[in-house]
Amino acid sequence: MARVVYTDNDEYRWVVEVPDTLVDKEQYQYGIVLGPPTLELLQLNKELERKLSNALCDAGIYDYATMSSTRQTVLELIRQILPDADARDVLRTLIGIYQQHSYGLIQE
Repeated sequence: MARVVYTDNDEYRWVVEVPDTLVDKEQYQYGIVLGPPTLELLQLNKELERKLSNALCDAGIYDYATMSSTRQTVLELIRQILPDADARDVLRTLIGIYQQHSYGLIQE
C-alpha cells in the first residue's frame, strides 16, 4: 500500500492509503483515510480549520505518532495560522484530538 495525499471537494487534504498499483488519482478518494482527524473540537471557522488541517497534512502530521514526534513543528504551525490563539492550549487540544483519532480514547 502507498500513502498519498488526496484533496477532497471542500479542499481539505488527507493522507490516504491506496494499493501500490493504483495510478488514477481520481481513485484516491476511495483510499483508507489515515488523517489528519477532523478539527471541529477547536471550534474554528471553516477557513481556519481547513488551513490548519491542510498545514498539518502537508507537514506529514496525520496521526498521534507523527503528532507526538513533531510537537515543535505543530506549535509553529499553530502560531502561523492562529497568531491570536494560545498556541500551547491549542496544542493540548490537538494532542487529545489526535489521541482519540488514533486510539479511540483520550489519554491523560
